[in-house]
Amino acid sequence: MDGCAPVHAFYSSNSWIEGAAVRQLESVAAIPGVRAVAGMPDLHPGKFGPVGCAILADQIHPAFVGSDAGCGMALFALDLAVRKLRVEKAADRLRDIERPYDGDIAGEIAAAGLAASAFDRALGTIGGGNHFCELQAVAEVFDVSSGINSDCAYLLVHSGSRGLGHALLEQQMAKELRPIAPDSENGRAYMRAHDHAMQWASANRRLIAQRAARALRCEAEAVCECSHNCVAHRTEGLLHRKGAAPSDQALVVVPGSRGALSYLVAPLAGAPPQALASIAHGAGRK
Repeated sequence: MDGCAPVHAFYSSNSWIEGAAVRQLESVAAIPGVRAVAGMPDLHPGKFGPVGCAILADQIHPAFVGSDAGCGMALFALDLAVRKLRVEKAADRLRDIERPYDGDIAGEIAAAGLAASAFDRALGTIGGGNHFCELQAVAEVFDVSSGINSDCAYLLVHSGSRGLGHALLEQQMAKELRPIAPDSENGRAYMRAHDHAMQWASANRRLIAQRAARALRCEAEAVCECSHNCVAHRTEGLLHRKGAAPSDQALVVVPGSRGALSYLVAPLAGAPPQALASIAHGAGRK
C-alpha cells in the first residue's frame, strides 16, 4: 500500500491465515512511524493487532506488546527416563501446579533479583488461555550434537507475566494507548516496567518447572527460553514481537497444537533481514 511500511509474509498458500489477520497486518503497516512488518506462519487476529508478527517502528507501541509482556516458552530437561514414566500417575501428580504456589514467594522474588509487586502471589502459576505446562517425550533427534537425550522426558512451559503484564497495558490504555517516544520519561518508565515483567515471566516459568519437577520427583534443567511478547531497542529501531519467537538466539521451541509434535529448532544464520530476526512462535496454533 502507498505510504505504508513494507509487509513481508513468511507463510505459503498451505498456511491457513484468516483474512482478518492479514488486514490487521496491513493496518499496522499504515501506522506512522512503523518501518517494516513481518507476518509469520501462525498469524492470527488479535485484540490490539495481529498475533504472530514482528514490527519495527521508531516509537514504543504498548499495543503491539499486548497484555502479557514477557510471555514465552521455556524447555527443561528432566532426569526422568521416559521408559519409567507412567503417564496417568504423572498427570495426577501434575495437578498440583494448578493450585497457587504455597512456598516462599518473597524469597523466590528476591532470588530472581526482582522488586516486589502487587502481583507476586501469582508467581509459579500458568494462567489461562493457551498457556500450558506440558510433559514431553522425544520423537526424533535430527542433530545428535544438540545434547537432546531421547531417553529422557522434557517439560515445556508456556506462560507469562500474569497480572503484571495486564496492569502494564491497562496503565497505557488509560492514556489512550498511544505510541511512546523511547527517549521520553514515559518511554523510559514503560521500558523499566516492561523489563520487570520480562524478568518476572522468566522467573515464573522457572518456578512452574520446579513445581512440576518436584511433583514428578525429579530435577529440571533449563535447555532454552525465549519471550515472544516484547519490545527491544535495536540499531534500526524498536523491534516489537507479538507472538513471534527470536531467530537471533541459539535454540527456540516451536510448539505444536495439543497432541501434535513440537520442534526444537536452531535458527540458521543469514536469515533474510525482512524477517526482523523472528520466526513462528507456535503457541498451540497450527
